[in-house]
Amino acid sequence: AHITGADGTKRDVKWEPTNYYAKGEATPPDNVTIIGGKTGTTKGAGNCLILLTKDRSGNPYISIIMGAGSSLSGYDIYAQ
Repeated sequence: AHITGADGTKRDVKWEPTNYYAKGEATPPDNVTIIGGKTGTTKGAGNCLILLTKDRSGNPYISIIMGAGSSLSGYDIYAQ
């Protein structure tokens, strides 16, 4: 992205994905389409994840993981 600060300073910024699917480190199951998701971590809640998926029939599913002791890869989520 090309960013111009409030003081007029210009800079280029490149963001790298941290999502396992976006980085190609996890492959979703064949029968599921991942629509979107959000990860987060706080001291009180631990590692959390919410996913919106659809099955082959188009039925939507919301999956929520809260209080995980460690970050989970996409493979770990569906293997459990």
